[in-house]
Amino acid sequence: MKTNRSLFKYIIFNILTCGIYSCFFISNMADDLNEICEDDGDRTRGFLGYLIFSILTCGIYSFVWWYKVADRQARNARKFNCDFTENGATWLLWMIFGSLICGIGSLVATHIVIRNMNELADGYNNRPMKKASGFWSKLFNN
Repeated sequence: MKTNRSLFKYIIFNILTCGIYSCFFISNMADDLNEICEDDGDRTRGFLGYLIFSILTCGIYSFVWWYKVADRQARNARKFNCDFTENGATWLLWMIFGSLICGIGSLVATHIVIRNMNELADGYNNRPMKKASGFWSKLFNN
C-alpha cells in the first residue's frame, strides 16, 4: 500500500495538470481505503461516484465524501496501531473555520487526511500476516 502521499505533491500535480490529478488522487484514496478497511462494513465511493453525486448536489457531496473518509480513517486507526485523533468533525471544522484564515484551513484539512492515510497504509503494510490454513498450506508447510 502506498505510504508516500504528500500535500506538496498533491498541490503541485494539481497545478501542473489543471486539476486532473485530483481525479486520480481521489480514485486511489478510495481504492486504498476500501482495501485497508475492507472488514468494517463500509465502502468509500470511487471517483465516478464522487463526481456524479457532487454534480447532483452542487458540490455538497464532495464535503460529505471527505468527511466520511476522515471519519473512516479514525474508526479504523486502532486496528493498525495508529495513533491519531482527527476524524470527520476535525476535517469539517478545518474546512469551515479554516477558510476564514485565507483558505489555509482547507490545506490543513487535506493534509490531515493525507497524513492519516499514509499512517493507516503503513500500519496495513506492517500488520502481522495470518497463518494460512487449509489443504494447500498443510501440503506445502509440512
